[in-house]
Amino acid sequence: MHHQPHSPSFRRIGKIVASDTFDGKITNWFHAGCLLSGNCLPRHVGLLAGFSSLRPEEQKDILKFIPKSEEGNSGGASDSKLATQSKKLHEIQDMLQELAPKDLNEMAVLNEYPTQKLRVNSTLLQLCADGVLFGATAPCEVCKDHGRPGRILLDGEVYKCTGWLTDHLKCSFQTQEPERQLWQLTPAAKQLGNGKLGKMKLKVGTRIFNRKITEDGPEPSQSSQTVQAKPPLLNLTVYVSKGFEKNHREELADLVKGHMGQITDTITKATCFVVSSSELLKKDPKEVEAAKTEGVPGVDEFFLYKLEVGTVTDMAPNLLWGDARKQFKKIEEVATQRFVEKEGVNMDTDIGELIERAHVLVDRSKQRVYSEMLSQTDMVSGTNSFYTLCVLESDKDSGGSCYWVWRKWGRIGVSQGGTKLEEHHSSKVNAIQSFSKLYLDKTGNTYGHKPSEFVQKPGKFSRVDIQHKALQRKKAKTEHEEEVDPSQEEAQGGQPLGQLSKAAVEKGNTVLDSIENLLMEIGEGGTPNAMQKARINAHSAEFYALIPHNFGLKAPPPINNQDLLGSERALLQFYLRMGFEDIGGEDEEKLTPISGVMELPLPSTLLDGCKSICSKKDVENCTKKGKALEKKKAGKPIKAMNQELYGSILLYTSNAIYKQLNKALRDEDRDQAAAYYSYLRMLFEACARLPTREVTLWRGVGVDLFEQYKVGSTITWWGVSSCTSDKNVVHNFANGCAGASTVLTVETQTACEISELSFYANESESILLPGTQLKVLSSEKKGKTAHIRLQEVGRQADQSAKPLRFLVDSLVFQCHYVPEPERPTTELNHL
Repeated sequence: MHHQPHSPSFRRIGKIVASDTFDGKITNWFHAGCLLSGNCLPRHVGLLAGFSSLRPEEQKDILKFIPKSEEGNSGGASDSKLATQSKKLHEIQDMLQELAPKDLNEMAVLNEYPTQKLRVNSTLLQLCADGVLFGATAPCEVCKDHGRPGRILLDGEVYKCTGWLTDHLKCSFQTQEPERQLWQLTPAAKQLGNGKLGKMKLKVGTRIFNRKITEDGPEPSQSSQTVQAKPPLLNLTVYVSKGFEKNHREELADLVKGHMGQITDTITKATCFVVSSSELLKKDPKEVEAAKTEGVPGVDEFFLYKLEVGTVTDMAPNLLWGDARKQFKKIEEVATQRFVEKEGVNMDTDIGELIERAHVLVDRSKQRVYSEMLSQTDMVSGTNSFYTLCVLESDKDSGGSCYWVWRKWGRIGVSQGGTKLEEHHSSKVNAIQSFSKLYLDKTGNTYGHKPSEFVQKPGKFSRVDIQHKALQRKKAKTEHEEEVDPSQEEAQGGQPLGQLSKAAVEKGNTVLDSIENLLMEIGEGGTPNAMQKARINAHSAEFYALIPHNFGLKAPPPINNQDLLGSERALLQFYLRMGFEDIGGEDEEKLTPISGVMELPLPSTLLDGCKSICSKKDVENCTKKGKALEKKKAGKPIKAMNQELYGSILLYTSNAIYKQLNKALRDEDRDQAAAYYSYLRMLFEACARLPTREVTLWRGVGVDLFEQYKVGSTITWWGVSSCTSDKNVVHNFANGCAGASTVLTVETQTACEISELSFYANESESILLPGTQLKVLSSEKKGKTAHIRLQEVGRQADQSAKPLRFLVDSLVFQCHYVPEPERPTTELNHL
């Protein structure tokens, strides 16, 4: 690529490639002659966005090098029709060029076109010429009544909407035949071409294109087909050692040029790398010294042979000296980010050696931690980005105050991205100002707002809410609690940004409700219209902003089917049931038992058992699915179960009543649970007909139970308690929690597995019924997470020797195939 400046009248061709410094795409511009003389041409001109807008002679020149279509028929217009259209367009453009910029803007405004931030590849001059010849495009039908509507404007070989459907999602509507209305000329425009433009009979027409695309198909200028493979040495300068034999050196130089690189005869800081060999290092050490002085790495010749178009070749194995350039470091998918906790704030390990002598600035008087985590998911471009920034303050024992602003950016789940450190010496004020300016630029919000006051701005990053230990009330460490060592990394598994809160999960669940309603509106097997597609994408983008996901190098998928919806719903609902519920502690040990449940007759239907505790719709959804479970005998029941009993378990896993149910079961006013007795009667009956297991389960909770769960004590779980047989789910949950968390390992005796009995795949879920007693076997603290081991030892009983259990012993024994022992009739009647 020539480094000469491009003349405005000189035709250029841009190539869209993936950036190697951030999560997104960039356009590399070339003189047309430079690109056409290289070996990385597009397969056909249909991949050249804007080809239809070129002058006829320019189209003809390009067709000498690039085929019109890959298969001989692109479905687009003929060459003669394109040439005729192009000639008319450029005649109008040539006339419009006589207008002063303010007059051109005036005409654009008259036709309700934007004059700045066009967000398309076309210039305002080209848009106006298009409008004169074919008519002004009408507002977008998809987003005009929603979000921030935009204009449909020409962008390459398609017209696309430039508006926003929501603050999280650009409108993705595109077409080649937009609705139009007559173009309005200003008085100044009518005088152009000696009045020729004013005499034109303006009308509404249809523009023809080089390539025909469907309205729901990919846009040529942004599709995966257009984003062609990037030549590995594009725009890079390479020095080939002069110690090679002449013919061999020329061969290596041709390899460099073949990959769009340039050969240089001198080594400077601008040189990307030097090609040499182990033998030549000894023959000409001056080249090596010059390269090392300029910080230029050296590689062997085999590195050039390894290069492939569209791939990232790892330079490290071929290095002779120096460090690999960042564009030649393999982009790896990573499952976790690494943090260390220091003074109550998580610090990214990429901060480097500063972690040993600095910490994140905290202002406790204002309840502020100068550390922010931001995320952005774009369903249109496929980006899934994060941006983190913080103010660092030197430790007290480091010999004087110093401040830095550190930031990191990239794509969630891959090693691609970058970092930057700015030193502000002893000025705390300057550091905070720089931090605040960056925060405003990335989010559109002024730093210092309350979390509830954050306003999502179109095209800006979302804020990930973080709960810092540094702002929590300090307490003395116990003998079992380990001091956090800043040198010990903690992997934040599962949640890619290392933060998960109950509020975010509940908001995410609400967004999934909206998606579910949309899918029901579309119907099973139905095809969504443009508006429905846009709304699904909008909700998906909002969901991914609330619950960051690690998609690696893949584009974030729209949640547009029941399978995807189910998998997302399952994890969130399980997290809510398992991790954000109050669970047994010292206070609950004082609760008096609830009796009388098993004295009730078994309700004949779930609707009868759920009067006044949930909606009829929720119950009907559960019994409907229960019917399907009954047919396949899901869960392998030891005694026949009907759809009503299956429905009672489904009602719990649907999260329709679990929150209110468990709250009532833990309430000091034991009468609060009375409304749930009939439902509990059905739930207990259903669980009694399913196999129970003696198995080790895990449970993660979003609070620190270290002080409550004393080794040797016995804890009672009064609520229905969800656990999992997959410990990775729990560790991912605990690592992802915004604050302190607890991992519970539970050695159970009466666990009831309900993995098959949920609306969605449910992370290998089992439940323990109310009244389960657990003995604390061990307890330790690792960083922000408490690790506690429990053993099930029985069920709660009162002091009068009556069985104060929620589950009748006979039912428990039935599950274990043990005959019920003889006991006083009064005991059975108690429940």
